[in-house]
Amino acid sequence: LIAKATNAFIAKDIQGAIEFCKKALEIDPSYIQANLAMGSLYEWVGDLEKGKVYYNKALELSEAKKDRNLLLASNFNLGKILVRLGQVKEGIDFQNKALKIAQSINDQQNYAVILYNLGLSYLGDNEYEKAKSALSKSMEAHENLKNSFGLAASYAGLGFYYSFSKEVDLEKAKQNFEEAVRIYESLNFKDGLAIVYSMLGDYYYTKGQLDEGIIYFNKSLKISLETGNKFLEGTVYDGLGRLYAAKGEFGNAKEFYEKLLIITEN
Repeated sequence: LIAKATNAFIAKDIQGAIEFCKKALEIDPSYIQANLAMGSLYEWVGDLEKGKVYYNKALELSEAKKDRNLLLASNFNLGKILVRLGQVKEGIDFQNKALKIAQSINDQQNYAVILYNLGLSYLGDNEYEKAKSALSKSMEAHENLKNSFGLAASYAGLGFYYSFSKEVDLEKAKQNFEEAVRIYESLNFKDGLAIVYSMLGDYYYTKGQLDEGIIYFNKSLKISLETGNKFLEGTVYDGLGRLYAAKGEFGNAKEFYEKLLIITEN
């Protein structure tokens, strides 16, 4: 059933994937991978509270089973979703637990991924030095792994860091964003491109180049609508609302904030 859920997700049938996971949990409510999958699916569609419930359940079951790989996944995913819910410090704590497990079992792939997410989480908590350190270590780890996807994400993360930390350097930010775009385009990885385009929208907003920011947010919106990523779609609506408000085009701003409200309510 989890394999069917995975195939449904790949085919962009998110509701179908959720139904397969539900059936798996009806058969065995203690199936940790199904709880993790449900958390991930609800996170994907933007229902973070439901995702949190399933990640919490996965963590509880993983602790009872004492399976370090599942403990890593449960702590990491719960940490990520808590950050997105605004519980940043608590989310960072769970991600650090996952990082320690990754180190203890020599899981270099997850070690690199967790460092990237920790870097962004530290930025959200205004812990700038920790953010830069985590993002730099993530880049080094992905380079060692020869993981182009992770390397592009690390470039994007550092671009975000140089855009919004105390160490603002907009030239360095642009260089990192452009490198992330170059790699993602070579990989034809649309989700990654959508995230970086959204970051570039914020970058140009910071520079006061509002029309350029709108171009990049619209690029991100086009992809997020194609892939069905509701969380990113909402992020873009927020960005477009801010840019149009800054331009004094309040009718357009209102339109995008209303779209954001619909996603939030759903």
